[in-house]
Amino acid sequence: MQIGRRSRHGVRSWRARSWPTGESWPPASTAVPQISAPPHSIRSTDSAAILFGPEPLPVPPADRGRISSQHLAALPDLPAQELANDLLNFRWTQTLPTDQVLAVLTQIYAAPPVQNATFIRETALKEIAKLDSQKAQGLFRERVLDFDMPLDWNRIRSMNLPPSADLDAELIGVLEDRWTERMSRVAPIIGLYATDSILSRVKGVYEVYGPDWPCSIEAGLLTYFLRVDPAYGSEKLSPALTAYYDRGSSDCHQGNLLVDLAILRNGPELQRFVSAALNDPRPLVAAAGARVTAFGDQAKIPVRPLLARLRALHEEWPDFDARSATDPDYLKKWNSGYNELERILSIDFVNAEDSPENAALWKQALDLCVSDSCRNNLRQRLARSKF
Repeated sequence: MQIGRRSRHGVRSWRARSWPTGESWPPASTAVPQISAPPHSIRSTDSAAILFGPEPLPVPPADRGRISSQHLAALPDLPAQELANDLLNFRWTQTLPTDQVLAVLTQIYAAPPVQNATFIRETALKEIAKLDSQKAQGLFRERVLDFDMPLDWNRIRSMNLPPSADLDAELIGVLEDRWTERMSRVAPIIGLYATDSILSRVKGVYEVYGPDWPCSIEAGLLTYFLRVDPAYGSEKLSPALTAYYDRGSSDCHQGNLLVDLAILRNGPELQRFVSAALNDPRPLVAAAGARVTAFGDQAKIPVRPLLARLRALHEEWPDFDARSATDPDYLKKWNSGYNELERILSIDFVNAEDSPENAALWKQALDLCVSDSCRNNLRQRLARSKF
C-alpha cells in the first residue's frame, strides 16, 4: 500500500493556501484549530501530508503535536484505505502519550472497518505489541482461540510477543485435541511463539503422522522444532520435504511447504534445505528454492547462486527458440514447471539491489535466458540500472 498520491494531494492543498511558509509561518494559535476542535477540522489528506508526506513542510513543533493528536483521534473514523495507510506509517505517533495511542489502537482493533478488516486488525495489533506486549498477548490469545474469526498469520509473524505459559497451555490443548482444522490454525502460532516448555508434548503429537501431516500443520510444527530444537527439526524436515515433493499438496499457505516454512521463520537452520531445493532438477522444487533464496533485504539477494541455476536451466533447454515453435510435446514439458522456474529467477534478478557487480551478473543472465519473457525482464532491469 502506498500513501504517495494522497500525501501529494495534501501537500498541494497546503501549498495552495494563502499561508506563507518558512519564518513567516503563523503562530500555533492561528495556524491550526485547537485540539478541542472536531477531529476532522483538518482534512486527513492534509494532516497526513504534514506527518509523513514526501515533501517536508515547515510546521512548528507545537502545531505538529496538535495535528498529530487530532489525526490520531480521527483514525477510527477514516475510510479503510486511509486507516490502513496510516497504520503502516505509524511512527508519527512516537511523540504522543502511550496511553492515548493505545486507547485508539485498541478501539480500532476491536471494531475495524468492514473493508480490509483482517489486515487492519492485525496491523493494529502489531502496533499495540510495540507499546504494551502484555496487552497484545491477551488480545492475541483471544483472537487465536476465536475459531470463527479469520487469522492471517503472515501478518502477525513479526510481532514481538513475550513468552506466555497461558498461551502455551491453550495452544498445546488445541493441538492435542487433534481436530485438523483447528490444528492448522494454531500450528503456525506454535511455530512462531510457543516456548520449549511444551516441546515434548508437541513432539508427541507430531510423531503420530510425522511427514504425513497436512502442509498447513507441518509447516508450523517444523518451524517450532527448528526454533527450539534445531537438531530434531532438521532431522524431521528432510523426510517431510521429501514426502511433500513426492505427493504434492494444495493446502500450503503459499502453495509450497518450503516457502511456508520460510515465511514463518527463515532462520539459518533452513538455509541448507533452501540451497538443495534451488539446485534440485525438479523445476517446481527449484522454483520454491529460488523464491526463498530471494526473501528478505533487497541488498542481500544472492545473485550468483541464482545465476548458476539459470545457467543449468539454459543448458537443459539449448534449442528452445527453434523447437518450442514446432514441437507441442517439447513446449508442454517446458510449461510443466520449467517456465515457472525461469519466471521466478528473472523476478529475483529484477528485485536485486542495483550495483556494479549485480549489473554485470544481469548481463550474463540475459545471455542465459531461455525465453523472451526472461530476456525482456532483464533488459528492462538493465535499462534502469545506474551501472
